Amino acid sequence: MKSHFLLGLVIVFLAGSWAYAKDVTVAIHLDKPQWVISKYLTGSHFVYAYEADWIYEDEAIIDWMKRAKVGVVRYPGGTVTENWHWDNLNGYAFDHHVKELTGELGTADTWSPKYRPLPKRDTKDYMDVDEYMAICKRVGADAMLGINIHSGFTYRTADDSKAEAKRLAEYCKGKSYDVKFFYIGNEGYTNGFYGQKYATAIDEYAAILKKVYPDAQIIADWKYGPRDKKRFEHSLELIRMSKSIDIMEYHEKWGTDWGLYSGQTREEWLAQKPFLYNGQFSEFYERFDKNNQTLGRNVQHAHNEWGLGGMKESKDAYDFTLLTADFFIELFRHQTYMASCWNLNMGPKPARVFLRENGEVKLMPPALVYEMVATAMGSHHIPIESVGNTAVYGFAAKNDKTQWTQIYLINKSELPAEVTLDPKAQHLAIETIQRLGAPGRITVEKCASSPSKITLQPMSFTRLAGKASDVETRSTVDPELTPKRHK
Repeated sequence: MKSHFLLGLVIVFLAGSWAYAKDVTVAIHLDKPQWVISKYLTGSHFVYAYEADWIYEDEAIIDWMKRAKVGVVRYPGGTVTENWHWDNLNGYAFDHHVKELTGELGTADTWSPKYRPLPKRDTKDYMDVDEYMAICKRVGADAMLGINIHSGFTYRTADDSKAEAKRLAEYCKGKSYDVKFFYIGNEGYTNGFYGQKYATAIDEYAAILKKVYPDAQIIADWKYGPRDKKRFEHSLELIRMSKSIDIMEYHEKWGTDWGLYSGQTREEWLAQKPFLYNGQFSEFYERFDKNNQTLGRNVQHAHNEWGLGGMKESKDAYDFTLLTADFFIELFRHQTYMASCWNLNMGPKPARVFLRENGEVKLMPPALVYEMVATAMGSHHIPIESVGNTAVYGFAAKNDKTQWTQIYLINKSELPAEVTLDPKAQHLAIETIQRLGAPGRITVEKCASSPSKITLQPMSFTRLAGKASDVETRSTVDPELTPKRHK
């Protein structure tokens, strides 16, 4: 009997030791503020043919965009840019959209010689330029308009496309719309715009657009991968060849097989630690900055079509929510100027910000991640280091005026983790712990004392907020608390 009792104690002891992942110490370098985190990191897309009026008549989406501080919206979308004609919209985004709506194969581009008249869509079922601009104004987002350089090159003449671009800019100017950004084409390397040809097109269209909007910023796009195709190297060459590029955006989606290798299974995702893509983004940011220095340029680094593909063997929909947080960590821990996700209401359902079904919209758990990270924009990035547990990592931000500091940590493990905070050079009084956990719910804890140890829940994303000071003290108000209805 005694031996059985002792064996039971050993089992209980071992079970207790297995209840936690490895402890981790997080050093927060409060005395080393870096760049100001851009206000454009929670941007998004509108794919014009999918944006029905009723979606945005529901204030739920507009309110969310305000809470997420959406600072820029890419319109008319991605691939659709290569076949849309802003002053003759037909409401069909792509060729497969034609089949989806009509049941028959067909082309969406009205300039194509293969185009055949399609069933007329109600204009309430898609978004035109005026409606887009109205929503940008309601939300407080800056406008980013796409320029179709493909249709003229492929089906008519380049002059036809340039005339179309000029009409768009002049129309917007005549309406007193403030257009901050124009992006020239979309993934041109897939349809003939490669190297010097794309660089020349960028400069020619930029000259047309800047006659109307002299201060507009011009955006080009490329990719990081696949590495064997040297996509990233081509992007650096493009910057060298074009004098007009202000922003270079990269289109990378985790879980796809046509960009930088990311993996596609849950096991592969969980193995990427610390940092998504095993930290490969850091290499590309460093090489990008070095290229700028060599050329004497200040081209900005952007991710205006980042997103999530599929995840094979996913445990549940919440995996996509935590993967969203994982991707945001990459965007925030590097000096990213702009990021627009693909997409609000397209792609794998668990990855979307909202679903639109049966005339209703429903916010999805990934929307909460946007709200959490949005509070860091406008503050200085603060370097942090995690030691002892590779499943725990993140980024931090500090407002130099108020000293308000926020630390964002993911725990990419099925076990909880105990974190010891190690603030450098200053004291840090944690006031609030905001947790996002399965199945996609936020809880907020107010700290009666200033804890130096925090337990992170399994498979969670946590925001720690407090005030830095030269003397030990404690803040009493978190200015960035999530609205009560989201607790």
